[in-house]
Amino acid sequence: MMPQQHKIEGRPTLHRAGWVLMDSQTVLQNGYLTTVDGRIEKVGNGIPPRMGDVIDHGPGVLLPPLVNAHTHLELCALTNQVPMAPGFVPWAKELIALRESLSPNILANGITQGIEQLVGSGTLIVGDISSVGLSWDILKRSPLAGVLFKEFLGTDLPDGYKLETSGGFSQSFAGHAPHTTAPKLLRALVSESRHTPKPFSIHLAESDEETEFITTGRGRWAAFLTQRGILFDDWPLPAKSPVEYLHTLNLLKPGLLAVHLLQCDSGDFELLAKQNVAVCLCVQSNINLHGKKPDLKGMIKAGLKIGLGTDSLASCDSLSIFTELAALSSHYPGIAPETLFKMATLNGSAALGLAHDYGTLSKGKQALMIYLPMTPKNPKTLIERLVNSPDAAPNVIDARKAP
Repeated sequence: MMPQQHKIEGRPTLHRAGWVLMDSQTVLQNGYLTTVDGRIEKVGNGIPPRMGDVIDHGPGVLLPPLVNAHTHLELCALTNQVPMAPGFVPWAKELIALRESLSPNILANGITQGIEQLVGSGTLIVGDISSVGLSWDILKRSPLAGVLFKEFLGTDLPDGYKLETSGGFSQSFAGHAPHTTAPKLLRALVSESRHTPKPFSIHLAESDEETEFITTGRGRWAAFLTQRGILFDDWPLPAKSPVEYLHTLNLLKPGLLAVHLLQCDSGDFELLAKQNVAVCLCVQSNINLHGKKPDLKGMIKAGLKIGLGTDSLASCDSLSIFTELAALSSHYPGIAPETLFKMATLNGSAALGLAHDYGTLSKGKQALMIYLPMTPKNPKTLIERLVNSPDAAPNVIDARKAP
């Protein structure tokens, strides 16, 4: 469903619902919020103030849009086409070959369909990884907001790459991973990313092959890199772990967004937390590709700030964070629903450098929200139901100021 547009410049609008979920800890019954010039001006409950335009959304719940902090929209056209072959390297080889065989039009159509799926699920803030350069022109015209990460691997940064901002989107850089992107290139990308307030993203500690390569300098991935013409003789290998390897390169810093973290121990978690590195988990993709899930309890114990992503439709059945939340709720039954919901909203926004605009329904935030016709008995059951609603298809209310 496309967003309902409520943009009356200079004139306040009151949005009312049976429930307003401001954030993971604040649930208002008979709640309302007012918007002025595209931003939230006030949030409250009870008898609302008298004002010009009033929109009663119904007895359900208004809540912040969900955040998919890591996805690959340029792979949407590969949905259900890449066999989950045993081993990550065979899967990656098949994916690369299939993507290279598809025309730009087919890939672009897949991106458009992926965006429709995101909007239809109320997942409106995204961190998209772009490696072939097709998603930017489509994303910046979409109702989504977020960050597009231009991803690189190999050894050198090509000339002429500039970071842009358009509509609700900004660009930043991403290194593919420690085992595919040379130290020289990683440092150059991080240096360039410092010209933007948005983070630098990297896949980290995802696969057995990555860990084998980083800790030994040999193995299946070493052979794969050699086949692809990527030289690694001057890389500082071996290292204790992929996380320690980035630390050796002096790249573990605030502003880094580390994705996956399947191959980590408590020491890695403590190091990441100490350096204030943001984290994004893609649990369903991890289970599908690697038969393994991350140590979420260990990350929480270490104090890591964790957001959620889906990875791509080549490794996961849905781009909806409602679906991802339901999977986490099932796989980690001891984690509080409030913690999971925060991962899907505020933590994801913060990981993308967007917490000043999104992640909660509070004063000053962008007036973008979603509505679900859900009528719980109390606040606790509300959040429990939200994190166990994989097929949720909320209405999108976009009261942001037109750019």
